[in-house]
Amino acid sequence: MQWKAARYRTLCAVLAIMLLAVGCAAPPVPTPQPPSAADVAWLGTLQALTAGETTLAVTAEAPGTSWAEPGREAAVLTVWLDGAYAGDIVLFMGAEPHDYGFALGPVQAGPHTVLLAPAADKGAIAPVRVSDVQLTTYGPQDALYPVLRHSPLIYGRPAMNRSDTPLLAYHERAEAGGGTTISYTVIFSNEDGGTNPPALMARWGRVTDIEWVYSVTLDAAGNRVADEIQAGGHRTVPFGGERRGEHPLLRVATENNMVSDSGGSRLLFAPVFAEALPAECPREAVMDSHPWSYRVMAEERRREGMEVPGNAATPNVSDPRNYLYVTYKARLDPGACAPRLAAAVYDSAAGAWYTSDHDDPSMRVSLDGWRRMAIELPPGIRAEQLARLQLCAYGDSACSVGIEAVGPVFLLDEAYRPGALLWTWQGSQVLGAGGASELTLGR
Repeated sequence: MQWKAARYRTLCAVLAIMLLAVGCAAPPVPTPQPPSAADVAWLGTLQALTAGETTLAVTAEAPGTSWAEPGREAAVLTVWLDGAYAGDIVLFMGAEPHDYGFALGPVQAGPHTVLLAPAADKGAIAPVRVSDVQLTTYGPQDALYPVLRHSPLIYGRPAMNRSDTPLLAYHERAEAGGGTTISYTVIFSNEDGGTNPPALMARWGRVTDIEWVYSVTLDAAGNRVADEIQAGGHRTVPFGGERRGEHPLLRVATENNMVSDSGGSRLLFAPVFAEALPAECPREAVMDSHPWSYRVMAEERRREGMEVPGNAATPNVSDPRNYLYVTYKARLDPGACAPRLAAAVYDSAAGAWYTSDHDDPSMRVSLDGWRRMAIELPPGIRAEQLARLQLCAYGDSACSVGIEAVGPVFLLDEAYRPGALLWTWQGSQVLGAGGASELTLGR
């Protein structure tokens, strides 16, 4: 249900309420001080027509900042609801107007005050322009209400105002035994630790980090009966921390974005998990739907001096527009060994094969379900040069894996958007254990 924004109210009265709220609150981490009148980027009194969970969409830009430039990466907007600190928005798209989502949490029907202000102590000092604000409430009758009601709030590591920041979020639902399990996943702009970048690109087709952070199980009446987090070392452990309403408070605790249920930081993210992972797709499909995420991923690596000139003969990661992205669905036999997979493409103009693994077994994949790999190509290669695609199996001769689908397979265009589908295939092909060692698709 849409909220309706009034014109700016008297700022002095609003700031007085905010000072009172800060003085009375006792949060687990220091609360930001209310902004001065001169620092406010947007102020509005908004009417909630029903009680429910609320999301905020802010169209904002920060001229003079750029995710690609050291020291000017991003301004940070702090969000206040009814005088209370709600969290932060990192404006990672810089001077380009962009819609940023923010989960405001539960509200009662009636008027509420929302204030947005740049936080000079959290991000680059730059002017911020807010051109539009849209707020939506979801009542108990809405299908997304349980998803948003239990979505996590996440304290970030201090550097997440310029590195490894949350870009996108989505949820998945699973029904079983009369109950529902909802899992929450965040796409971070880069993986600062964990899998090395060449293996990330070869085995996942990205150097962003995609991690589930929280899951909750609800009974048939919608009551929470269990919940878990993904802790350090990819361990699944019960959640035992604090909540804001039904929203668990998490903290990013490792450089590969595992979380803890204790502690806090100066940065608090409130992702909107309204988007669902599409059926029959890999996790990376969410990035495909928001291709600007590839650009932010590339700008961060370039700024950090990690991007190398394009060279298909080495595994070092270059511009993501130099890669062929190969999506496929694999079926592993339960309890049996499985070969590791790599992808290869034939360049008819050069008479050369390019591979995802660069003949390094550690860069091959042995995983079930929908997956993605990436093959580096020479810069500037044309799609029409790519004549044959192979999925290749390596490993014990007694092991096998079934390939059930291939595609989409695509290149990114100059604007980082997925281009035309170069291959798509459905069928049933067993690789290894008496079957073929590769699946070859021509054009």
